[in-house]
Amino acid sequence: MKHEKGVIELNKRNVKTLIFLVSLTILPFAFYFSMYEGSALLEDEFEWKNSAKVSASAGEVTKTGDINQVDFFIYAAKFRPFFPIVTTICAAVIALWVIDRFLKARAHMIGNGIVGFASIIGGLYLISGVTEGSSYFSIVLLLLGAAALLLAFRSFRSGHSRSILNHS
Repeated sequence: MKHEKGVIELNKRNVKTLIFLVSLTILPFAFYFSMYEGSALLEDEFEWKNSAKVSASAGEVTKTGDINQVDFFIYAAKFRPFFPIVTTICAAVIALWVIDRFLKARAHMIGNGIVGFASIIGGLYLISGVTEGSSYFSIVLLLLGAAALLLAFRSFRSGHSRSILNHS
């Protein structure tokens, strides 16, 4: 089949790369807006005890300077979840693309499995959250985890069938 010059054929690999590039472009903006929205934690002293968990692990949070940047993301995920969800989806897409592109079948399966289990554990940890945002974030993590585990299973099946064919 003859193609015209300058026309890009959209095969599976090109679509994956396009999704990766879009995620790579969106990630810094979504992360920036997550941090911006999460910085509202500085003004919400009553929430320091519940949302500044990372900061509290280093000692008591008594002033704004004690608050860790990670806590901004946690606060935003709890109360303004849109950008943290977009950030998490983009980061997962990038991680899964890197795993798909650069790892061999067995490592591919393990990498996807790790992403899947980590997402599911995070989703289960947040599932009983008291805010609407943490519930949404939990659902997104559970869905990402399920998708990554499906990819791991697919890697296992394709790697397994390849090894059977090679031994025949």
